[in-house]
Amino acid sequence: MHKLEAALAHWRAGELDAADGLCAELMSADAFFLRGLIADKRGDLAGAAEHFEAAVHARDGDAVFRLRLAQSLLALRRGVEARPHLERAVELTPAQHPNRRPLLGLLMRVLADLGDEPAVESLARSALAENPDDAEAISELGLSLYRQARTEEAREQLHPLAKRSTAAAIRRALMLPHINESMEQIEAVRARLDRELDELLAARLEPIEHPERDVGLTAFFIAYHGKNDRELLMKLARLYRKVYPATKAKLEASRGKARLRIGFVSRFFYGHSVARTTHGLIRDLPRSRFEVVVFCIAPRDDEWARRIRADCDRYVAVPEDLEAVRRAIEDARLDVLLFADIGMDALTYFLAFWRLAPLQLTTWGHSSTSGIDSIDGFVSAAALESEEAQEHYSEELLRLPAFYNPGYRRPAMAAAPRSRAELGLPQRGPLYLCPQFLFKLHPEFDSALAAILRGSPQAHLLLLAAKREAKSRVRERIDAALGADAARVQFLDRMPASHFYEVLAAVDVVLDPFHFGGCNTSCEAFAFGRPIVTLPARFLRGRYTYACYREMQIDDCIASSPEEYARIAIALGHDRDRRESLSARIRERSDVLFERTDAAHALADAIDERLKGTA
Repeated sequence: MHKLEAALAHWRAGELDAADGLCAELMSADAFFLRGLIADKRGDLAGAAEHFEAAVHARDGDAVFRLRLAQSLLALRRGVEARPHLERAVELTPAQHPNRRPLLGLLMRVLADLGDEPAVESLARSALAENPDDAEAISELGLSLYRQARTEEAREQLHPLAKRSTAAAIRRALMLPHINESMEQIEAVRARLDRELDELLAARLEPIEHPERDVGLTAFFIAYHGKNDRELLMKLARLYRKVYPATKAKLEASRGKARLRIGFVSRFFYGHSVARTTHGLIRDLPRSRFEVVVFCIAPRDDEWARRIRADCDRYVAVPEDLEAVRRAIEDARLDVLLFADIGMDALTYFLAFWRLAPLQLTTWGHSSTSGIDSIDGFVSAAALESEEAQEHYSEELLRLPAFYNPGYRRPAMAAAPRSRAELGLPQRGPLYLCPQFLFKLHPEFDSALAAILRGSPQAHLLLLAAKREAKSRVRERIDAALGADAARVQFLDRMPASHFYEVLAAVDVVLDPFHFGGCNTSCEAFAFGRPIVTLPARFLRGRYTYACYREMQIDDCIASSPEEYARIAIALGHDRDRRESLSARIRERSDVLFERTDAAHALADAIDERLKGTA
């Protein structure tokens, strides 16, 4: 005990080496725990986890030991291993203990990250049984129900809390259906959101210091309504300006610098569509004119993360903490800040309310305007946008005279693809695939699917499955629209990219849904010569496939109406010669879609022009 007391004294004095040396001579639970604290202080996360695990083995019933081990494992992104230690820590902590509530909150967040929503729901309901007025448990239960696509249940759960909490009221307003059942429902939901935003704007509200945590939602699902969202998103941003004290004062542009410093920020700089469509800009911006800094929120380690890290001039890993991200960006003294996406993630959405660079831009990582007055420009491409497109954006629309998908890498299969039988797919008749998340399937798209299957009685349609509730609601909608033909619709579970490429190679025709189509998936389908039927929409989010066809100078599959869309799809499914001829042309011309550098150079010119105008 004498050595442990001496080690503790060294620890309190900040003498880590001395404390660690004494603890190394001991084999007690407390010595292991102190060594874990020392390793954590040094930033040695793996060492900390190892020592905390030894402490737990030595003293199984200590809730604090369990918690610290779980926290170390979470920092190492080992949530599955952390879960049982958190669950045990909760069991060991009495109901009235002040640590129990924070433990429950952490466990619910971990369970949510692991995708175990039934467990989150059960734990939240248990917490409410202990304390019916537990605001955090009410909030977590509402969020869990919403993540399960049980929107009306979630809104009902939050209703009492929304009466006394600004954050809860905004969160409740932003709970939009994941799956839209009809045009009438879409109109009603938009009207409800508009009304609730007006009511909040008119009310006396308390400030929200951390909306990224306390609201925790964005208006993500509004983008799938097939409508112009500009006014609603600007109204939402005005509401946040009322309650969120973010600084938006303009910063002066740099003068006389040899190179401009541009920052890219996102939490999706790993194997995600945002990384794949932003990497080319990071890599190819001309270094004679730009220094490129990447701010990666809660970084992961995979192939795409490593590419981005290697292809920037400076890489800044930042924790999942808005203030830490903001300070890191401010310290970099940027000339330009480009948000790879705004609207998919609450942290970067609220970060965008701050003025952190003289010129702040966003782009198609989330294919919708931000509505935020501190975002100056939306980076797009001339080939993507309709003539009236500026009306869809609160930002200045930058229509780059270049291909929209910068530096996109052509995907390839490692081996010969398996057959339909080996993949568990229907073996007879035309095989159609719509490779999009179910929330992209607009109710108006159902009639096209019905017409295709009605006109092709031997055909089968493949859709990608999602959460159970979303799949159930899409299945109900499809059953109603397709009748008996719905039996020929098969849902595929989520799969790794290599498996998905085999499915692409096996199908006859890919269907691009309207009004929100494919982007990454379209490039991947074209890489394997798959024809895609598309109906260009009014908005950016429904025009990517169309832009690819324009680049390849192919127009066989571009429809002008839902009826023509179905006719093209049926004809391609039935006419093998026509389909194979078109596939050969796509394979021959699709090289123009990949490894392009012109967008990065066009962006450089656009930035120069705008900063000269503000200098």
